[in-house]
Amino acid sequence: LHSCSVSSEGVRALSETLAKVNPGRITSLNLFLNSLGASGAAEVKNMCTGEGGGSALRILNVRNNSFGVLGGVEMAKMISENRSLVSLNLDSNGLGPEGVEVVAEALRSNSSLTSLSLAFNRAGAVGAEK
Repeated sequence: LHSCSVSSEGVRALSETLAKVNPGRITSLNLFLNSLGASGAAEVKNMCTGEGGGSALRILNVRNNSFGVLGGVEMAKMISENRSLVSLNLDSNGLGPEGVEVVAEALRSNSSLTSLSLAFNRAGAVGAEK
């Protein structure tokens, strides 16, 4: 779903559909360049945790979706709760030092994620240290 103008509502609908029609079969999802924003990040988190249709995802690309710091907080919650993701691309989401820091903290409680990309998030020295 790369560059398909998917909205936060679209992510919610996708999650509901996957949960009903195809639970556990989709293991990779590309939502690159959809401008989801913080509300979309919350929907992605919901989709990838609990009863969401994406709870079996192993690879998730949400690069370039304008999450900002609040979206970084949502992604951190997802990282803390999700046990199936092994690869997550959060590049170019404007997380800033605060968003990168909360994501880094979430990694302490996640043993499944083996690849995390945070390039071009204006992390600065503080975020890079975490």
